Amino acid sequence: MNTKRISLDNKKVLLILIIVLLAIVIYAGNVIRINTSRITDILCLGAFTFLPISGIVCAICFLIPLHSGITGLYIYGYAVLMILFKSKNIKLKIFFPLLIIAVYEIVMMLFANANQINYIVVYALTIFLLLYIMNSEEISPKESCISYICGTFVLLACIFTTAVQNHSLEMVLSGAVRIGDYEGLENLSHVAIVTENANAMAYYALVAVFIAFSMMKTVKLFGKILLSAAILFSTVIALFTVSRTFVIVMLILLLFALLSNFSFKDKLKFLLIIALVAVMVVPYLQQKTQIFDALTERFEDENLATGTGRVDIFLEYMKFLLDNPLRLFFGTGAVFYQKVCNLGHSMHNGLQQILVSYGVLGFVPMIGVLISPIFDFFKNHKFKLAKFLPVLAVILFTQTIQFLNPNNLMLPYAVAILCMKIPDTEVAQ
Repeated sequence: MNTKRISLDNKKVLLILIIVLLAIVIYAGNVIRINTSRITDILCLGAFTFLPISGIVCAICFLIPLHSGITGLYIYGYAVLMILFKSKNIKLKIFFPLLIIAVYEIVMMLFANANQINYIVVYALTIFLLLYIMNSEEISPKESCISYICGTFVLLACIFTTAVQNHSLEMVLSGAVRIGDYEGLENLSHVAIVTENANAMAYYALVAVFIAFSMMKTVKLFGKILLSAAILFSTVIALFTVSRTFVIVMLILLLFALLSNFSFKDKLKFLLIIALVAVMVVPYLQQKTQIFDALTERFEDENLATGTGRVDIFLEYMKFLLDNPLRLFFGTGAVFYQKVCNLGHSMHNGLQQILVSYGVLGFVPMIGVLISPIFDFFKNHKFKLAKFLPVLAVILFTQTIQFLNPNNLMLPYAVAILCMKIPDTEVAQ
């Protein structure tokens, strides 16, 4: 009997068990409105001690969409500690940018007259996880991507349930309520409840949709059914966020999906899923006109104020940089940029956030760090558009939301990079 095989199987069982337990605890805590963060801390710290690095990363990928329901300082901190302890090969390309960014953020904190070092610690831990997940060869890309999809499922279920609790099922299904808002949660600051604004929620869902699509070739029939269900569920629930960006980026990526080098058979399957969504949604929209009206009104002139408002915010931050040459060159730091700029609005463009945070001096190196895993991968592999769709989903969507801060918005990019690395060989599921 192969004892090593048994050991690996036991660790896989432990990973599945911890993900199931985390899902139950987080969802139950969300429904009954109790703080479950200490329970999730204990579950993660115990599991990370025994899991291999690949299992730790899978658990982190599961928690990426659920970050608002956990204490990132403890969980991310212990995950990084275990990775450093168990890893046999951490590349210099991870430590060098991390060291520069951490020192830079500390210096910028002093100039911002802030003393909240814990924010910088969490940011640095997130940067480490981003760089490690993108560049490591010690983890399982496929299992990590599946974990992310599962985490997104729990996120969507939590927020949909919260919307129903705060209003009613009829109001939510009719489109009278835009899910993903914080209404009704003002007095729950003491509870680690899962919350996301509508656009961030749609962002996680969109990335999950195209990760699932890109993985279609890597699974057998049952796996294809589960991935199709994930695409269907994520798309339908995300529509209730009434996010313009979700609709626009989804349409763009659907076009790219049809142009991708997937076989005609695979494209046909994907079109059948989309057709199934349409068959389910269109008759429903005809009966419940509020959600259809809400979607269409978001694209009408009087409801584009938030869109043009984002342009105004973009211009305000560019004016701030041009009026402050030192900030233009050196940036503000990502953690306290709002305090430094004092403009009253957060940015809504990921690329601009990198420029404002790290200035002209740091912009190009930061972009280089982010795209280097893509070039490294395609040096030895043929470029396939279908594999690149999740990365494209992150790039396009983050042009209307932030990327570096809130820090968790950058981690789906790491999962998208992992998805690109999954071999096309079909395996049993």
